[in-house]
Amino acid sequence: MDKILSKEDILGADDKRVEVVPVPEWGGSVRIRTLSAAAAESLSGRDNVSNAEIVALGLCNEEGGTLFSKEDVKVLAQRNGAVIGMLARRIVVFNGLSAEAVEDLKGN
Repeated sequence: MDKILSKEDILGADDKRVEVVPVPEWGGSVRIRTLSAAAAESLSGRDNVSNAEIVALGLCNEEGGTLFSKEDVKVLAQRNGAVIGMLARRIVVFNGLSAEAVEDLKGN
């Protein structure tokens, strides 16, 4: 039988994952991360969530911390749409969101 986790076990678990994704159009690679429950919930229930918003939440620095702020979304939205779209899809898949959840987020 598996160990039954305590509150301390759960809150102390390092459940964050990071994956490196090549972006040849930008001349290198980026890190994507698992979204916190708060970050994922900040996207839910909204009519339109842009790929740039998903990318801003999902890209991270070496330590797994935030790379972009909410204010950076407009700047990211001006980048190559194919790249931003690819990264948004990778972030969604990496976080295990269903196709239905993605459509809901996109407002389609």
